[in-house]
Amino acid sequence: MQSSKPAILIVDDDPFFQHLADDALSDNGFNAFSVSNGLLALSALKEKRFDALIVDLSMPQMDGLRLIALIRATARLRDVPILVATSRRDPTAIDECFLVGANDYIVKPIDWAELVIRLRKLLVSVPPNRHESSRINTSRSDVF
Repeated sequence: MQSSKPAILIVDDDPFFQHLADDALSDNGFNAFSVSNGLLALSALKEKRFDALIVDLSMPQMDGLRLIALIRATARLRDVPILVATSRRDPTAIDECFLVGANDYIVKPIDWAELVIRLRKLLVSVPPNRHESSRINTSRSDVF
């Protein structure tokens, strides 16, 4: 039985980055989906199960840090791997990302081979069936 391709949500307001990421991921056995900000990402996460997210920090309407914090506060999404892909190199940004719950961090411009390796590493480190075994918590920890 052939396994399905991992679904990756790209959250970045740069259409050129979205296009390059989609090509790199598709060429390496992933199904890529793109949205341009954190609010649209939350909507997409309500509708579909994603195996991992690639998130930029600087976006309109809802930035990457707020998005990551909301995801980590939501019981059914808390274990979804998140790779931050941003142009910010400063130690404060890196520290903030890990404090709110990012799993990895890569700086733009992206080495696409490195991103794919990091993404694969994140996917194998996730417990099997994490979504299927997760119970949706209706307490305040479920943000949406």
